[in-house]
Amino acid sequence: MIIEELQMLLADPLVQKIVYGVIILLIAVLADRILLNWFKRIALRLGVSYDVVKGLHVFFRFIIFVIALFAIASLGVIPSEYFVGAGALIGTAIGFSLTRSTSNFISGAYVLASGLFRINDYIRIGSDEGIVVDMTINYTKIKRPDGTYLIISNSEVLNKTVVSFKITHGDEEYYLYPLYFTVGNDVPYEKVKEVYEKIKETVKTEVEETSFQVNKVTRLETEYAVLLKVRDAEKIPKLKNKVLAIITEELR
Repeated sequence: MIIEELQMLLADPLVQKIVYGVIILLIAVLADRILLNWFKRIALRLGVSYDVVKGLHVFFRFIIFVIALFAIASLGVIPSEYFVGAGALIGTAIGFSLTRSTSNFISGAYVLASGLFRINDYIRIGSDEGIVVDMTINYTKIKRPDGTYLIISNSEVLNKTVVSFKITHGDEEYYLYPLYFTVGNDVPYEKVKEVYEKIKETVKTEVEETSFQVNKVTRLETEYAVLLKVRDAEKIPKLKNKVLAIITEELR
């Protein structure tokens, strides 16, 4: 008796459309859950928190919602006039998103996936440098040596020169930070080497290794470089100040 009533109920075209609508919603929810797990795995692989890629997940969730909405509309369960207004609203939202956010989303996805840098890395973006303290799909935030913060959109990041001072050699990771300085050719090489030895002695307890090299020679000037090898990026700003102070005191 119950089975016959259920069969009769399911034979009703309206009930069938409602069932199909529920199935579409369940598929949309399942797709969103799969995306969530996928983005969490991506975040784990990239070594960042899920919050970093959350914006991209929300974007694709919106796309799933739109597809599910129009699939349900095609069933004819809900009067079409409701979807006219909704379609216009969604179209406006998509257009706004495409003009204001999509480009940055794509840039952010590339920055995250390419591994240009990670949180806690010491980098230089354009003329600014510092430690990466936060990354999202929209922007990168770095802490400058003076303690201020630079927040830059990822689309801008891709339009600037990015230098990462992090070196990965097998299982070993460290930072190799170069400090360049130029002196006139009237300054003897021996004097510059003495200054380097003073630098080396001053910072020896704070670095893994220091090295010194002639970087470029012109008719009037010579450019030198002091290379600092450190494990902790937080040390770089203080070491930079110490080295520059010695160079200024001894050679200027």
